[in-house]
This record gives sequence, structure tokens and C-alpha cells, in this order.
Amino acid sequence: MIFGERLKREREKRNWSQVDLAEKIYVSRQSVSKWETGKNYPSIEVIIELSNLFDITIDELLRSDEDLTEKIIQDSKQLKFVDLKAYFMYLASRKCMFRQLKM
Repeated sequence: MIFGERLKREREKRNWSQVDLAEKIYVSRQSVSKWETGKNYPSIEVIIELSNLFDITIDELLRSDEDLTEKIIQDSKQLKFVDLKAYFMYLASRKCMFRQLKM
């Protein structure tokens, strides 16, 4: 089952409209519609929120949707890069401050 089908099934199991779900996770109804029809995918943060909201594992939510799984992998790599870049910038600024204190 692909992600969109699983999302719709979980939403309908709770008798929620797309608007109801959108309000619970602070997105637009159009976003929910695009996810359910496979026109777009949510971010990893939204997937985590959906997993918590539906009380199912992320694996259960994503299982068998290879395109979404690849997107999650790419998103997580970008997040790691941003975190490392911010960390190195922090270290560089601390080094500059340390040099100024030594003088």
C-alpha cells in the first residue's frame, strides 16, 4: 500500500475529513489532498506528527512506498548537512572570539 492510500485509510478510520486532519497537523486541506493522491509528499517532521497522531509506527506509515522512503532519506541527509554546517560555523565563531580574548 502506498503512503497516500494508508494516510486516507487512517484518516477515514477516525471519520476525519481532510480539513479535520489538516487542522490537527497545521497544514492546508490542499496539502492533505496532494499527499493522499500521491501528487506530493509531506516532510519528515509531518510524517513523525502523523505517526504520533495515528498511533502507528513510521515504518507502518511508509512501508512499501519506495518514492517516499527515498525522499525521507534525502531529507534526513540534508538535515544532517545543515546541522553540521551550523556546528562548524559555531566553532569558527568561537575560535575567532578566543583569538580576540588572547590579544
